[in-house]
Amino acid sequence: MTEKEQQQQQIEKLRQLVIKELKVGTVKKRMIATLKNRNQYASGNLQSVIQNMSFNKSVKITNTKFEPGLILYKATVEFRFNFNNAGYAKFLDEVDYSDIPYKSRGKGIENLMKWIEQKPLRTWKNTAGISDIRESEDKRRRLAYAIRKSQDKNKGVKNRSRFITFTRSNITSSINRATKSFVDYLSDKLYSGIKSQIFYR
Repeated sequence: MTEKEQQQQQIEKLRQLVIKELKVGTVKKRMIATLKNRNQYASGNLQSVIQNMSFNKSVKITNTKFEPGLILYKATVEFRFNFNNAGYAKFLDEVDYSDIPYKSRGKGIENLMKWIEQKPLRTWKNTAGISDIRESEDKRRRLAYAIRKSQDKNKGVKNRSRFITFTRSNITSSINRATKSFVDYLSDKLYSGIKSQIFYR
């Protein structure tokens, strides 16, 4: 195995340990639960996007440094959120995360109309007339415009939480656990390397 291959093997080992801990830590389930607890849940589109979020694509290992003995001693573990077609998710958090991508598809009003139609009745603060509005495309459109106008005036949605912030805390805990496992892995690797250099007569 070449030096480059050995280095890549360690990087991939660290990445896989992080992914394993993210799954054990039920990061996705906790994120969805936080949204539901705050009634930031309507059509289920965001839930579906979170459930389908790929840890393999989200976890990146960068800025790696190796000791002369080919042992990884420094690295940056990065988790990249990608909400895909539910990019509006970043606006549901109280913190402005500029590093999370968002692409406007120019369908804001249509998306709001769909949200009005599918939002569970129990989650509305005032349910009076909602049934009539949901059954009329024209009324849904007028309400969507009113919501958009209110959002622009208040510079965002009112019902916000720290669901991304909370998730990042869970991710950090998972990375810390993976780091400990990786140190154990390196210790075993070092021991095996040293042992192979000890000869008996």
